Amino acid sequence: MKVYPVAAWLTRQNPGLRIVAQIPHDPQPLGIGLNKNNSGLLAAVNAKLAEIKQDGAYGRLAKKWGVP
Repeated sequence: MKVYPVAAWLTRQNPGLRIVAQIPHDPQPLGIGLNKNNSGLLAAVNAKLAEIKQDGAYGRLAKKWGVP
């Protein structure tokens, strides 16, 4: 099942949702959906993303999967 068509449909049905970024030419774009009112969860996700970028794990995964 392709995720993007479902996400696009959900954003059309729910004005509070939006797709904020896409990876060009990715056959299976994925994302992380969060409740915009859950600032604690957003902070935790952003902190973990910053951590894996700092320790190099993000770069290694991006290279492995061909993500710029």
